[in-house]
Amino acid sequence: MGEGVFGLWHRRTGGALVIGFSGELDVWAWEQLGPLLAEALDGHRGPVLVDLRAVTFLDASGVKLLLRIQRQQACLGRRGQLLRGEPRVTKVMRLVRLEQEFDVLDRPPAEPPDTPRAGAGAVEGPVGPVLPLAPEAEHGGRVSPRARLYRRRSPA
Repeated sequence: MGEGVFGLWHRRTGGALVIGFSGELDVWAWEQLGPLLAEALDGHRGPVLVDLRAVTFLDASGVKLLLRIQRQQACLGRRGQLLRGEPRVTKVMRLVRLEQEFDVLDRPPAEPPDTPRAGAGAVEGPVGPVLPLAPEAEHGGRVSPRARLYRRRSPA
């Protein structure tokens, strides 16, 4: 089995919250990023834009992360926005009808945020199942200090 990297970053811009995911959004990402996503959404009452441009893989657990955002937005009487990613991620979005739950954008509505690219942050060496990485060091300080990137090694 191979290795995968996934991450979550967020920043507030005016009254909006921009949340970016990167890498493989699967069950491993759900377990690690779910609590961080809840923390980012906690108390936020404004619009949310989700940036999927750096997502390389999306499965049912990744869809659950996105639906958590939409549930929060629906409770506030609005729809979240998704910034479309790779074609295979967009295909999954269509299959599960996420485009009916979110407003889907092809490009950012304003100046795009600094976004960690898929696979960025991976390092070699002995690690446990999940190792938090320092995103600022990996991306030249361009990532929010609250960003989290994780590296996982699949069982052999």
